[in-house]
Amino acid sequence: MTPRRRFLPLPSILAALTLLPACSRERAGGPAASTPSNAPVSVTPASALETKLKTLVAAAEAKRSAGARTPADYADEIGQMDALLAAHAAVPAEAAQVAAFRAEFTRKMLRDPDGAIARYRQLKADYPGTPAAAEADATIAWIEKIEAKKKLEATLAVGAKFPAFAATDTAGRPLTPTGQGGQAVLIEFWAMWCPDCRAELPNLVAIYEKFHARGLDIVGVSLDKEEDRAKFAPFLKDKGVAWPQHFDGLYYDNKIALLAGVNRTPTNYLLAPDGTILAKNLTGSALATAVAAALKR
Repeated sequence: MTPRRRFLPLPSILAALTLLPACSRERAGGPAASTPSNAPVSVTPASALETKLKTLVAAAEAKRSAGARTPADYADEIGQMDALLAAHAAVPAEAAQVAAFRAEFTRKMLRDPDGAIARYRQLKADYPGTPAAAEADATIAWIEKIEAKKKLEATLAVGAKFPAFAATDTAGRPLTPTGQGGQAVLIEFWAMWCPDCRAELPNLVAIYEKFHARGLDIVGVSLDKEEDRAKFAPFLKDKGVAWPQHFDGLYYDNKIALLAGVNRTPTNYLLAPDGTILAKNLTGSALATAVAAALKR
């Protein structure tokens, strides 16, 4: 299963760095804010240190929105972090929190996962016995897992073959990436807890109703958790979802999602009858256009 961070140093600060703009991306603290989670999150009282880091996050986010990407772009923020680390050196737990923040900053703002891993390892060595150090190994394992998924997902480009799989839908019927013999297959990775997924459902329903008789199959792959299984069928009925669904309750460890390196929702692949990827990660009218083109092949 996906490693969970049981303790989040300065949780409100790190949440600002780890939550991505996509509906949800797999992350160490569990799913995005809208995602149900059974992972406890520690509560750190407000402090002068936390206030300073919140201010730093706000400045960094503004720069990122303006296109900042490199260490030079964030020179002021990096200098502030170095100064905070020195100022709190006498209190290892606080210094470790700043070091964890710097590691997350490296991963998220600088988009440097290897650099973040190096910083977590240094944190563990420099501040043994602190809560942040205790979580370093789990966080490193999570980052490595996500990066491996990204590399796998990158191999599934247009023109490649989608990985073969044999699964069953919620009624026990077989599912494969080549669908039920139609002219195109849409593999849709989604979840009930995902706002963007829910927003896209009416479009998917309209596409299915328009194109299914002309040869489109849709295979839904749910990244919901086992605890939400009872809600699944009523949700589908309420939303008018008629295509088959695979539900194993394993969240991002869903066996089909693992084959495709899925670490965000929604993710989708439009396939030819032989499993060749024709398009990926389309929504709205762009998806309808791609489906229509696929059915004319």
